[in-house]
Amino acid sequence: MHDIPAVDWSRSALPAPGQRRAGRRRGAHRIGMVVMFVVAAGSARADDIPVQTVPQGGKAVLLAAPCIVAPAGRTDVAIVAAKNEFLAVYSAPAAPYGVADITLEAGKTAPDSQGNCAGSEKKTFRISDSLLPTPSPDVLGRAFTILMTALVLALLLEQAFALLFNWRLFLELVVGKAWRTPIMFAAAYALSRQMDIDLIRDLTNAYASVKTHQGDTLTHGLTAAVLAGGSVGINHLLISLGFRSQLRPDVELKPLDATQAWLSIRVDGAAGGVKICIDDTAPSTDQLSTLAGTVAPVSFGLRLRDLFFPDRARFPRSGGYLVSTAKAYRIFVLTAEGKLIDMDGKPVAIPDAVPACRFASRAIVDLQVRVVS
Repeated sequence: MHDIPAVDWSRSALPAPGQRRAGRRRGAHRIGMVVMFVVAAGSARADDIPVQTVPQGGKAVLLAAPCIVAPAGRTDVAIVAAKNEFLAVYSAPAAPYGVADITLEAGKTAPDSQGNCAGSEKKTFRISDSLLPTPSPDVLGRAFTILMTALVLALLLEQAFALLFNWRLFLELVVGKAWRTPIMFAAAYALSRQMDIDLIRDLTNAYASVKTHQGDTLTHGLTAAVLAGGSVGINHLLISLGFRSQLRPDVELKPLDATQAWLSIRVDGAAGGVKICIDDTAPSTDQLSTLAGTVAPVSFGLRLRDLFFPDRARFPRSGGYLVSTAKAYRIFVLTAEGKLIDMDGKPVAIPDAVPACRFASRAIVDLQVRVVS
């Protein structure tokens, strides 16, 4: 295949040019086999022509009928008499032959004295030495170009919307992670329709040899989903297909360990604001309750609102406050009037009167306090 210049998407050292070309060839063969299998299956269904595999140098019976007329000029199809019918036997060449279409005429009655078939009809058979033939270098080059185009478009979309997603006003008004997906998908879909970018259609047509596939709303939507997934997702696709090498291991978020838990507190009814107090100096005894989580009825509308918009009555605004399972805590709120309210919404006189509690290992606890004026 043509040597397509590699693009350095990372500051890390890339593999040697020979390794890159070998990786691209391996990846192109993989994606070529997958796409050509889908194309062959889709085309067969569209044309009602089954694909029959005949290995190189092998033979296969294509048709059995009372009367068969062999196609003119073909020496690889023999008509053999068998009892009360005839068989059309195909002899595949010893060399690779790719895909061949053979049309036969089959009659419902025995041939007449001139060898003609009464009531004959034509039947076409598609023969292949493999359902997954090796694509040509030009096809591999087009497939690689399409995938690299998708990577460049994804990078451009990320860079274009970085201004919005990193804007402090945007982060203050909405939950950025929740809005990022619909915004990116809408922009990618509008781009794919406006510029007629259809990765599914283009990749399929790059390998199709029988039927030209037309794009539609579904394929444009799938293209938008691929582009909205970002350059990381497309880069993983290129790595999986062998076009690129893994330059560095993926970084995974560190989960909570056995001595940690997450806590959040939501305060309702505090018009003048409150102070949230977390005292970790309470004495730890075996009689303390251990919190593992909370369950409360929440309406769908409230869940949807909390998903897309920040909750100003929640501490912390997003995520959780890290607490230790080895300590006992007294948690209460202090109103603007100087009242102490425990987690059950009951007023207390002094902090030592607040019930203490501990947290279970890796617990995620969401507390809700109702302040009554």
